[in-house]
Amino acid sequence: MPVSITLNNSFIEKYKNRATMDIDFTLTSNKFVPHPGKDDGDMHLAGTAPQVGFATVSEIMNAKDADVYDTLKAAWESGDPISLSGAWRIWPEHGTGSFVQGQEGDIGASTNPNHISEIHPVTQVGTISVMDSVREIEGFQYKNATKAFQQYEKVGCTLKFTEKKTTLNLSRTIGYNYVKYVIEPHEKGIENKAKDALLVRCSVFDADTGELVVKDRRMVFIKGTTSYDLFKQKDGGVRMNVYGLPRVDLALVSWRVNNSTKKQGVTDWPLPYEMVIVGNWES
Repeated sequence: MPVSITLNNSFIEKYKNRATMDIDFTLTSNKFVPHPGKDDGDMHLAGTAPQVGFATVSEIMNAKDADVYDTLKAAWESGDPISLSGAWRIWPEHGTGSFVQGQEGDIGASTNPNHISEIHPVTQVGTISVMDSVREIEGFQYKNATKAFQQYEKVGCTLKFTEKKTTLNLSRTIGYNYVKYVIEPHEKGIENKAKDALLVRCSVFDADTGELVVKDRRMVFIKGTTSYDLFKQKDGGVRMNVYGLPRVDLALVSWRVNNSTKKQGVTDWPLPYEMVIVGNWES
């Protein structure tokens, strides 16, 4: 199914090189039950936040180990927003139709409403850090890199833009969360201005076959995670075994818009995406 996503250009410019965002999250769902590990181990929280402007699902990884139930229950009962932080994620997995930033629509009480916006993974709930939940999921069967990245590369994307807004018209929905693969960095990594991430251009290899899958794709390491620390220790240039989540690459969206008059066809190139690193594994 085709998906249309209209973003404010101010949002694109603010978050295009950031890993995370801080939001005031008003819950619309009140089911605080983690998925079992075989189903990904996440806890899904649906709601709204003025900083996002879309119906948003916030997902806590390895949620059975996160001591957040009482905090979330209190927020639901009060109806007050709860402060929440984590990786912003724009991705057409659970959304069909048209989405316009600032028009949240009727979300309902489901933990999985029609949406293209997530905070995933969550790193902070109120005053409780859940940064250590961003790690390998025990009992989960990760997606194969060759299959996943081939699917990402096939999604069509046409950009339409005005002075204030940019619309991504995508050819279809796409899932393939939690992918297992190997990266070979092209650089040591660039700490972003917000100092919440390392941004690293990498080649991607299939974890099972060792074959090259993608020559050049940006990886986002969230500061404070074990994967971030491990990459810093490796000091660049050394292969690393990782798990990743795809999201729209807002930096590429911005670049394509800004170069639309210089490069013919740039606004019709395939889906611009990057990967958020959410764990690492030993060979």
